[in-house]
Amino acid sequence: MITTANPLVQATTNSSTFGTPYSFTGAIALNTVLVGPITNSGYNTFTFELTSVGTSGGLVVEVSNDNSTWYNIYGFNPVSGLISSKTLGGNGILAYSVSGIQYIRVRVSVAITGGTTSFTYGLSSAVYTNVSFTQQVQLTNQSLSTGYSSYAFQISQAGAYTPVGISVKNSATSIGFISVSNNSNNPAYLHLVNSATTPTVGTSTNVFAIPSVSGSGSMGVAHYTFDPIGMLYNNGLGFYISLGPLSNDTGSVAGNTPITLNIGYI
Repeated sequence: MITTANPLVQATTNSSTFGTPYSFTGAIALNTVLVGPITNSGYNTFTFELTSVGTSGGLVVEVSNDNSTWYNIYGFNPVSGLISSKTLGGNGILAYSVSGIQYIRVRVSVAITGGTTSFTYGLSSAVYTNVSFTQQVQLTNQSLSTGYSSYAFQISQAGAYTPVGISVKNSATSIGFISVSNNSNNPAYLHLVNSATTPTVGTSTNVFAIPSVSGSGSMGVAHYTFDPIGMLYNNGLGFYISLGPLSNDTGSVAGNTPITLNIGYI
């Protein structure tokens, strides 16, 4: 059993660093890099607080491992509990998963026409102790020594894709990572379901709805990690892919929307 007296994981200390608050006045041209590249020295989370974005305009947070090819990524809004839009055009704070990412930058994605643009950022990672192998087996009911199993799924068809429920595992499991790509500019959402049976599209309640990153005709990739203990699905793991984010969505994904999904689970 996992109790407060016998936790599976204790985060006893945190390592973090924070950038100096940034403020810019006046018009800023499209594609101007306001900050970066920031070198990520082993941090897991990048937090970005936008306090103003001028008279009008937008920013994006981008990542790269070669400091040459950059990808703008989705962040998590801890206030609303939702995945954010990639273009940031209003006040708020977002958290981005950057585990395994080497470089980060902030770029103007919609030209800023005037006014004041200001923000700050932070990088952080928890230092975990008291992780017991025996306790982790209690959580997953499976040996961790074998590592993650991988499940792959792909959509590639000219016609519209009708959502279908798919069962990955019909007993308790824990997700270590999810990678989903979309080689089109068509929207689609991955719905993860905590169920021992095959999900019923439009009826099964999703635990997590992930937008498949549209690449505007080029490859857009989203990668989520849930270390150190994973995201627990105590009944089982299933999923379906549909047009919208709500549990009752049954919308078909437009044709010519190549999507590739990989799930690492125990």
